[in-house]
Amino acid sequence: MKAIGLYKYLPIEDKKSLQDIDVPKPEASGYDLLDAVKAISVNPVDTKIRAPKDQIESVPRILGWDAAGEVIAIGLDVQHYKVGDEVYYAGDITRQRVVQGKLALQYINISLYSCIGTPFFFRNLLW
Repeated sequence: MKAIGLYKYLPIEDKKSLQDIDVPKPEASGYDLLDAVKAISVNPVDTKIRAPKDQIESVPRILGWDAAGEVIAIGLDVQHYKVGDEVYYAGDITRQRVVQGKLALQYINISLYSCIGTPFFFRNLLW
């Protein structure tokens, strides 16, 4: 799968600060939803984690956890979502493109690009 990430925590002005990376496709299990990301936002957590430091990663650090897209796989315990549903969510910084079904929301009467730019706590108020 395609992702944007880093190995070195460089200043954002450096052309190598963010890189296009190919990583293995995760699998959905339990209550997980695996989604084909269509939009993603940068939030303060992304910025803080990506801040310059001397650390070098042996595996790429993938950024961007607030995302929206289409469900492409579900875990066996998922009940309220199906493949093809469009969802948005604040994901888990330790897992890419996989989110617990209970943390995802379906968007209704709001564009994909509008919902991804809205802080997750505010999106909850829409429901």
